[in-house]
Amino acid sequence: MDIDEIRAELKALLADTSLFDETKLHARNEAIENIKYAGEVLSIPGYAGKLDPVYQQALSLERKLTAINQSLFERVREKISKGQYTPESLRATLDSFTNYTPGKKHLPDYETDGLDSLLEALFFPTSAPGESRKRIAGMIRYEATPARVVLEMIDNLRLMPDDIFFDIGSGLGFVVMLVNLLTNIRCVGIEYDPAYCEYARNSAQSLNLSGISFIQGDARNTNLNDGTIFYMFTPFVNQVFNSVLERLRYTAIRKRIYICSYGTITFNLAKLPWLQIRDPAMEHDFRLAVFTSK
Repeated sequence: MDIDEIRAELKALLADTSLFDETKLHARNEAIENIKYAGEVLSIPGYAGKLDPVYQQALSLERKLTAINQSLFERVREKISKGQYTPESLRATLDSFTNYTPGKKHLPDYETDGLDSLLEALFFPTSAPGESRKRIAGMIRYEATPARVVLEMIDNLRLMPDDIFFDIGSGLGFVVMLVNLLTNIRCVGIEYDPAYCEYARNSAQSLNLSGISFIQGDARNTNLNDGTIFYMFTPFVNQVFNSVLERLRYTAIRKRIYICSYGTITFNLAKLPWLQIRDPAMEHDFRLAVFTSK
């Protein structure tokens, strides 16, 4: 462990006044983690006291930065729960925490930024449950969608008030809640795991969100006919994929639907003759892809 390097890094953090800018959430979180790391180093026998007084100053900074975060989370969460945001005003607030830029499409999105941290704190203030039900062959474990992918999806769709959005494999409800807040359209999550589904319901209720429902069940046996827009972050493969997409094909016979995807499922969707990808550049495992039914 190079104590001099750690000391120099702590001094740089102490001199960085930008960390007090509320929108610099990602940098602030990194600073907090770096200070915690310095503390772990100092817990190693023989290292105690080697960074004082810089480390003590850094601990004070950590407390201030944590307080900024907590104040931010509480204020935005309260405004959401009281219905004080319009979709437009909330979007303006969220945009200040991300490096996503509308119009810059087809860029790989696999890293998180301050927006993900903010939304995680807003939507999931309590610890999330572990998986409570063994998934059958072909079902993939839950992973969270990067927030920038959701923003790009909204920007790429002409949403109408009568649209109904389905997230197939909705997990803890992140995408469903964010789409609902930013569009006001009806949103439905389909989730196989009962604990995840119940947690998502409780999270939405704690924010007083309306126009949201979570259905616990197998997408192969769930009514999807009302949906006009479907999102999937590779929730399944093989026979499960075939069964669900066949159900969606029948829905598409009656009306045009959109299927938005992220992850390797995009390559499988691109092979289906009844779907048309909006732009070939979207066929990528770390880019949002938008398909329309033919």
